Amino acid sequence: MPISARLVLGLTAASLFTAGWAAIPAQDKAPEIKIHPVAGTVSMLEGEGGNIGVCAGPEGALMIDDQYARMAPKIQVALATLTKEPLRFLINTHWHGDHTGGNETFGALVPIVAHKNVRERMSKPSAGRGGDKPASPPKALPVLTFEDSVTLHCNGEEIVVHHVAPAHTDGDSIIWFKTSNVVHLGDLWFNGRFPFIDQDSGGSVRGLTKDIADLLATLPKDAKLIPGHGPLGTLEELRSYHAMLVDTQKLVADALAAGKDARAMKKDNLLAKYSSWNWEFIKADTFIDMLVREEEAK
Repeated sequence: MPISARLVLGLTAASLFTAGWAAIPAQDKAPEIKIHPVAGTVSMLEGEGGNIGVCAGPEGALMIDDQYARMAPKIQVALATLTKEPLRFLINTHWHGDHTGGNETFGALVPIVAHKNVRERMSKPSAGRGGDKPASPPKALPVLTFEDSVTLHCNGEEIVVHHVAPAHTDGDSIIWFKTSNVVHLGDLWFNGRFPFIDQDSGGSVRGLTKDIADLLATLPKDAKLIPGHGPLGTLEELRSYHAMLVDTQKLVADALAAGKDARAMKKDNLLAKYSSWNWEFIKADTFIDMLVREEEAK
């Protein structure tokens, strides 16, 4: 059976479930997928949810993340424009539903690769910003897990999947396409936006700051960067993101030392100079709460 038919048949009511904190918008308003060529064999797919990375060529496709379940047919159409060969692997950068919602559909076709904590968190019921979620169905779970890193080979690419210190969650991985010199950062990077730190899933602002610093010291100057959310980015934009993380932590730590609580910081508009980093999901006041929670937990 062709991959397109198998995908459509696999899109059952159960596959509309998303395991994570993000809610699914109305079914009849699913957006189209936009394809952004990045470099070499790698493209970024923009649709609804986290940015997807695709390595496509004569050996088929390797995909990073799969957005919401209802996007699976449109993702399949986008893949077919990049290669006539089938999908071979799916990698999850972390466990949230806006990055793994299509796992049940695609997991019936190809192996899913992820850090061991991704499978562990998806295997259990969870609570988050979108409300309580049941465990993911078995077909949605990663079947190949690792502790530190794993390397895959596809279309002449050496693709290194590397687990980082707890940051957005405790199961984050970055994916480096060595041949094309492209790095998918998952939700370690919200380009031009305040990050969401899922502290209930082991996330850490300090861990995120260190991970970004390590990347900035490691990545080649001409590397192309795919963020978890936001437009394709540059090293300079990643440096600005790191500087924001360092500065906002200091601002909050200094305010706490001066006897102010989160409510007073919000009233004082402590992060006013970062107003351009606000977005629909995380605004300055929400980020202050995350920073305060972490600082008080020291």
